[in-house]
Amino acid sequence: MLEFSNLRDLTWNDLEQTRATGIVDIEGIGTTLPYTFDIIEHEDIITALRSGDLGEVAPFDAQQQEADAAAAARKAEFPNLEPDQFWGVLRATGYEQPLRAWIAGIEDPVQRAFVSAKLEFAKYFERDHPLIEDAGLALGIAETELDDLWQYGAS
Repeated sequence: MLEFSNLRDLTWNDLEQTRATGIVDIEGIGTTLPYTFDIIEHEDIITALRSGDLGEVAPFDAQQQEADAAAAARKAEFPNLEPDQFWGVLRATGYEQPLRAWIAGIEDPVQRAFVSAKLEFAKYFERDHPLIEDAGLALGIAETELDDLWQYGAS
């Protein structure tokens, strides 16, 4: 059985304080990892957390949990695209050349260098990245069309 030697960055996962998430150090293998404790499997730890014996635990934040769930749902609906998926959609829809023209038209040479490097060498593309949003606006692509193009690329 693995032994936990240190718990940190603890947060309650519910108002009833039956689940908590934190970072633990695992003795014997010299690593840390995120871990969720629940009252069924870790009653002794939950009891110690409630009493404060293991340090401060951040309170449950329902708004943050809702925001995290919404972000996860959005990510599932619009997964990251691999470069071949991203560029394939641009080529298939005729947006590759307008995108390259937009990049070439960026007046600030430093900004142009960073934008072109991001687009040319990215390992993946995120739908909600500000650069994707800016490029869509610059090319006159409506948000709903960008969403459709993204899902097409992901399929």
